[in-house]
Amino acid sequence: MELAFPEPVLRLGAFVICLALLTAAEAAAPRRRRAIRRRPRWAGNVGLVILDTALVRAIPFLSAVAMAGLAEARGWGLLQAIGPLPDWVAIAASVALLDLAIYLQHVLFHALPALWRLHRVHHTDPEVDVTTGVRFHPVEILLSAAIRVGVVGLLGAPVAGVVVFEILLNAGSLFSHANVRVPARADRALRTIIVTPDMHRVHHSIDRAERDCNFGFTLSWWDRLFGTYRAQPRKGHDAMALGVAGFTGHDVLGFHRLLAQPLLRERATVDGTTPYATPQEDAMAATPREAVRELLQQTMATMEALLEASDRELPLPSSHGCAQGKDLWTLITNDIDHEKIHTGQVLEGRYESRITASPMQRLIAEWLEERARFIGSLVGLTDEQFNTETAPGQWTYRVIAKHVLMLEQDSLKTLAADRAARASGDGAPTR
Repeated sequence: MELAFPEPVLRLGAFVICLALLTAAEAAAPRRRRAIRRRPRWAGNVGLVILDTALVRAIPFLSAVAMAGLAEARGWGLLQAIGPLPDWVAIAASVALLDLAIYLQHVLFHALPALWRLHRVHHTDPEVDVTTGVRFHPVEILLSAAIRVGVVGLLGAPVAGVVVFEILLNAGSLFSHANVRVPARADRALRTIIVTPDMHRVHHSIDRAERDCNFGFTLSWWDRLFGTYRAQPRKGHDAMALGVAGFTGHDVLGFHRLLAQPLLRERATVDGTTPYATPQEDAMAATPREAVRELLQQTMATMEALLEASDRELPLPSSHGCAQGKDLWTLITNDIDHEKIHTGQVLEGRYESRITASPMQRLIAEWLEERARFIGSLVGLTDEQFNTETAPGQWTYRVIAKHVLMLEQDSLKTLAADRAARASGDGAPTR
């Protein structure tokens, strides 16, 4: 069966069309609210696919299409041994069996530690969108291409079948990673045959139990057949955390950092059996008010610990897993980035669930933001500077801080008095 256009043209054309359509769909109907700007993520992800494509094209023996042509010419492989088959049967069989091979390869890259280090680059993307579908380390891509060449030779897949498979594989990877909202009814119907975005997003959960599910890229049959299918994440798509525990901030963004990422070690859990850590819900207070109180207490402890540290400690090595073998500066900035990600996750969850704040709750949130800014403005002052005037003839920093406290305390006393007067039926007191 002759191809109407050269294989590179067909694949590139299909890739560009799918990428453009899905990017537009993500903008029109996103499934999850974006917490990180596209530019830093996309720069690394797109950089990887450009390098991956160039490397595979530069090495002739890694071409699955070339192997298919050789197998057809020499009668190699299972399908050639069976005998002449109708074109549509040979193509359909090739697509299905090659997709099975990709499923098994995917499971293998998760199971073997050395291969997982390479594949982990794909999973450390802090968000999942269409570009995550092309975010693969070059060494993984080269190994994957070599495996496909071997499988094509063993199958004796026809050239047309391999080209169709490669196009479907690329399109399926883009679609299954797209941040697109698919109506629930359509999703249920589609996932009986193909992998949908909601189905595959479960596989990108930070929870290892969920990550070890839904390995399929294009066809959903294999996960159901081999018992690795999971319909939904435990916490729902809006609340689930994505990525790999211990990999946040700069280590998951940037082209050169993604190339070096397989060299970094993962953070181990307390029992040392897995690099993934899932917070336990019962470890946090059960009510929002108590949780805020606990967070404020930790804020004081963290601030005091950081104030005791000096600038000289920032470039010193840190033994914490989140520092990735680097310094204290990396550890702290990663923690900050980590908090930004989960702030976005909370806001997204509230937005998707239509959990709106009351006027008083909005005022509290605004007050907290200003209080954080005010406290931040005092950080870094020495004891001597704290007691000096902000400008000649002006209040000292200490007096300003006391003034802020007194105003707030006075307002709270008035609030309590007004409430008591209303409760007694006397009306609000005059001042």
